[in-house]
Amino acid sequence: MERYSRQLLVLGVELQEKIRKIRAAIVGCGALGTGIAEL
Repeated sequence: MERYSRQLLVLGVELQEKIRKIRAAIVGCGALGTGIAEL
């Protein structure tokens, strides 16, 4: 998880592991994200 070392400092290992297991995540809800979130 060296790739995510800065995230680990903020989120911690446990939360980062949960995020890793998620199949899809929408980050930000600009014009495109809002449309995708409605699906």
